[in-house]
Amino acid sequence: MTPYEKAKDLINKFEEITNDFDSARQCAARVVFEIIDDLTDSEVDSSYWQQVRFEIYATPNPNVISEAKADQFNL
Repeated sequence: MTPYEKAKDLINKFEEITNDFDSARQCAARVVFEIIDDLTDSEVDSSYWQQVRFEIYATPNPNVISEAKADQFNL
């Protein structure tokens, strides 16, 4: 599973519980942070989880229309 797919999977699982995308993203980020913290303490490579963390923060909220995209569309 790619980091992007894993990020989406985690967000979707938490969104089923919270019914709120932003809360789900925060929960997913917290879980990944804990995984990274544990791996770092064990001196294990955490690069995959670092990429997952990046993808979680890079995933836009699908329920919010970005004004920047709307402005580009209107040009």
